Amino acid sequence: MRSLFCLAVTFVSLGCYAQTIPLTEFSSIKISKFGKKEWVDLRPNSNQSYVVSVSNNNLLIYNSEPVQSIKQFTYTHGKLFAIDAGEWGNGGLYYRPNDSLKIDFYVNGYQKSIFKFQNDLKRTFGNDTLVNKLMAGKQLQIAAENTVLITPYTYGWLVGQGLHHGTTNEGSLSSLTLKNDSINFQKLYHLDACPAASTLSEDRIYVVTSYSIYVLKNMKQELVFNHIFPEGLMPNSIAVLNEKTIFIGLRGGYAAVDLRTKKVKIYRLKV
Repeated sequence: MRSLFCLAVTFVSLGCYAQTIPLTEFSSIKISKFGKKEWVDLRPNSNQSYVVSVSNNNLLIYNSEPVQSIKQFTYTHGKLFAIDAGEWGNGGLYYRPNDSLKIDFYVNGYQKSIFKFQNDLKRTFGNDTLVNKLMAGKQLQIAAENTVLITPYTYGWLVGQGLHHGTTNEGSLSSLTLKNDSINFQKLYHLDACPAASTLSEDRIYVVTSYSIYVLKNMKQELVFNHIFPEGLMPNSIAVLNEKTIFIGLRGGYAAVDLRTKKVKIYRLKV
């Protein structure tokens, strides 16, 4: 069943990062002592974010690439387009079936039809390849909110939506399932902030926001660590070493989190 939902993701992947950064290039800062001086120490690195990955039980660190606001996910019967337009609007979650003759679908029991975009996405995103692809075809709007992440699991997807701009920082998690012409999209949880990254490991989904970590099993919250990150670190990725230890990519460095003790260590690039 899992193979049905294997995704070909056309946005930035770890294969795009040319070279890893040695872990010896980073030094730790105790979060309990994280104050003005330590924040100033991070500032020289704050313009660069670092992405984390785990391979063969080893932590790998990469320089991050610019985050793309439109992402495409391909699965057996069609494509999903996740659009994060920030404060500009036009965001949402869209579905384009492989069968171009299919027009009508049922979203949460209500009939909806595919359509061609009426608003010009190029005004928001410029002359982007995925923008041109979206503008050229027709798709079904599943949800109108900014969609920032999609994570596949056995029977569907976990969808993260929200907005982080200025003083506004809000988000939610929803479940998405597609079967023939029937689509079910249901809100699961409201989050403390906009979701920033997610990953699937074994039977658990790990989600990080600006401040907190959520662990879901069978789409139910198993663990929640609230407000464990200081302001402004901008989490961007999650890597799972095992059930005890995960890593979070940050602006200016990365974090190691012990899920059992809830202890966090933040590492910054040495200057």
